[in-house]
Amino acid sequence: MKNRFLLTTFLAVGFICHMPGYLVAQVKDAAEHTSATTAASKAHEGDHCKRILAVVDLGSGGTKADRMEVDHCREKLVRNIGKTINETVQYSVAMAEAKTDRLPDSIQTTGIEKISSIKTTLSEGDDKPEKLAGVATEAMRRAKNGCEFLDKVRKETGVAIKRINQDMEGILGYVAAFGHKDMDKTWFAHKEGGKVTGYKHDKAVVWDIGGGSLQLTLYKEPVDRYKRAGKTDPHSYVVYGGHVASGTFRAMATAVLEGEDKAGTIKTPNPINKEFGNMLANMAYSIGVSTVPDEIKAAIKASGGQVIAIGAVHNRSVANAITKATKVDVAERGYYTNEDVRSAAKALLGKKDAAIETALGLLPGADLAPTQLTNLILVAGVMKKAGITKVWLVDANTGKGAFLWDDLWADDEKFDPCSSDEKMHEVSMFLEDAGLASKPGEHDAPTTEEGIATLEHKRKEVVAADNVARNKKYSSGLMGRIAASKAEESKPSGDAEEPAKKGAGHLTKVKGKVKGKVKGKGKVKGKGKADTDK
Repeated sequence: MKNRFLLTTFLAVGFICHMPGYLVAQVKDAAEHTSATTAASKAHEGDHCKRILAVVDLGSGGTKADRMEVDHCREKLVRNIGKTINETVQYSVAMAEAKTDRLPDSIQTTGIEKISSIKTTLSEGDDKPEKLAGVATEAMRRAKNGCEFLDKVRKETGVAIKRINQDMEGILGYVAAFGHKDMDKTWFAHKEGGKVTGYKHDKAVVWDIGGGSLQLTLYKEPVDRYKRAGKTDPHSYVVYGGHVASGTFRAMATAVLEGEDKAGTIKTPNPINKEFGNMLANMAYSIGVSTVPDEIKAAIKASGGQVIAIGAVHNRSVANAITKATKVDVAERGYYTNEDVRSAAKALLGKKDAAIETALGLLPGADLAPTQLTNLILVAGVMKKAGITKVWLVDANTGKGAFLWDDLWADDEKFDPCSSDEKMHEVSMFLEDAGLASKPGEHDAPTTEEGIATLEHKRKEVVAADNVARNKKYSSGLMGRIAASKAEESKPSGDAEEPAKKGAGHLTKVKGKVKGKVKGKGKVKGKGKADTDK
């Protein structure tokens, strides 16, 4: 029996080993065909998933645009096509300077011209976008004619731009950050053997500052569970939305200098001396961020004060100023600290716009210099108030997140840049602040266009009154001294390139030619300690 088993086994092995060549070839061909079929199927699936799209991000102080290859099946940004287009269009500043809640005709004309030019640029080359769409943020939310302007943009340029509420702005910024390669450089990246294998089991806060709004956004789950870069479910996030941002803080600074009788006459807060800088620092500390949700504060504390920063204010303005002041390439290093911000702010104190342009290598006359120092002061105040010690730079923006927002790419024959649902959601964000929703369900969102318009008007009145009250609270001391000293402005003084040297209590304002100097007594006091020189 044993010999028979061995004989059978021997014959079987021999048959297999000496199988006719054509049978081996057939088996091999079948395997290759199966492999090729699977590869072709995956390739077809990949081609079906990938699209070339373009997004215009209409911010309050600038318009950005990108063209990218996007994989909607895997919810990934595959590659950039060309460089990001950046155009300065100060919508919020234009409204502030005109003392109106409507977009002036001049800024509308400039905006449409820029968008038309951007569209032409995005359509050049071989990789033409299948579709071009856009998102608009704070300036269009605040402007009474914001929706009217977006309708005008679509008619004149063919670019459909959707206004988004502040919650979605924060969420899209978070999505953009986690879809960007710069995340691998941050503290939150978990590395093994020098390679990033995921994210640490911590909750990460993403901080974005625009021209007219500020967002601190937290994904409720630890980031190592953040699997889908395109996740945009509002219930998965906590978003703090503030309204003191780059353009609005600059406008607050110029409003202090103007006084009531010179409204709209001053275009820049520079040069800012030590006393005025300290006053602005106290304002930034006090009102830069206010009622930050406990979950966000806890997440910042748990991470040792570390956050992720997106947007041009962090990645361009602040990073560039710090690099020039400290001689350290902040973008290459990947982060900045409180001390970095203070060093950069000190370097710009006492400088006029032209001197700031030279010091920072800015394009002359591009309206960038007026916000450079105020940006640093605002960032320093917010960092101190929110307990932020280290800011990790991720060069993403809201527009990048919009590539992965399915609602933006849905075919909509009756496209409305500001749908009724959007208006109701935007109004509801301010019900509590306006004192209209002290009890749950006491004031339901209106369902008619007339009701929406009425409540929106009430909200804007409350917000405007609140902003006025805040300005008066934190600037009345300095404005009072300015008014009291006007009688002493009998003759022009010399150039004041370094006003800080003239002593505390002295405020110099240069507007073209020097028009005079303002003297006051004492020091500016404030609740915070976010001074630029501390």
